[in-house]
Amino acid sequence: MEVKILNETKQPLLSRTSYELRISGTELTPTNPKAVEIVAEKVKADASLVTIQGIYQGYGSHTTRVFARVYESKESLLKVEPKKKKADAGKSEQKSEGQKPKSEGE
Repeated sequence: MEVKILNETKQPLLSRTSYELRISGTELTPTNPKAVEIVAEKVKADASLVTIQGIYQGYGSHTTRVFARVYESKESLLKVEPKKKKADAGKSEQKSEGQKPKSEGE
């Protein structure tokens, strides 16, 4: 697997650097955790400071484009990036409210 940085843009006001990378020789599209690992290794950064904006692979292609952001500190990451919602908690509450209790005769 070959990883090449296509574009690097420093954004000092947001304390981050945006990257566009090309990963060649992949059969499957990398998952987000795998892409974070690849980007962190390539740019020599801590994996907890890397966020993935997009992973794109054409149909039948063995090359993948990854758009990522690497922050300078955990504080700047938390200040700029939106907070992730816990989707599972909301779904389980909606399910339990919408279901009717079964009676013993049914």
